[in-house]
Amino acid sequence: MELLDIYDNERQKTGKTFIRGESLEYGNNHIVAFLCLFNKKGEMLIQKRVSNKPKYPGLWDVSVGGAVDHGESSVEGIKREALEEIGYNFEPLHQKAAFTINLKKIYCDYFIGVTDWELDKFEIQKEEVEQLMWADYDTVINLIRENQFMKYHESLIKYIFDIWQMPYTRLSDPNLM
Repeated sequence: MELLDIYDNERQKTGKTFIRGESLEYGNNHIVAFLCLFNKKGEMLIQKRVSNKPKYPGLWDVSVGGAVDHGESSVEGIKREALEEIGYNFEPLHQKAAFTINLKKIYCDYFIGVTDWELDKFEIQKEEVEQLMWADYDTVINLIRENQFMKYHESLIKYIFDIWQMPYTRLSDPNLM
């Protein structure tokens, strides 16, 4: 049973919690964090969800993703998820997401990371992840079009691939980093 914090429409904690899977009323939100992990070749690590997952079984997805637990910050949540799902100790350059997408009842925080790890170094959580693969942009887009990848907008995937080297930029001004 996962206990999650409830946030208002201004992304402020309400002091209330709920159990993952319960429905939230309008105006109540929670946070889900995602990690898009790249190698030096510009390929993104993607994971194939196990086929017995209740939601989106057997589909490919970005490197890591999961709900932020009660008492965690978004960055703490994605660090925990990365360690649990793929055995990777993610150390972000910044304590904020590269970007956030606001959905109905969910704040989706996206983090970008770069690693030199080979596939065999990752340790997958067999209850969650069936397989990992390094994939270039065209491969991810083809998987989406073939309904084998989560239904991301192609423009979002393009954005992620465009910013992976410098995600926190105003033309990479070092004063902003």
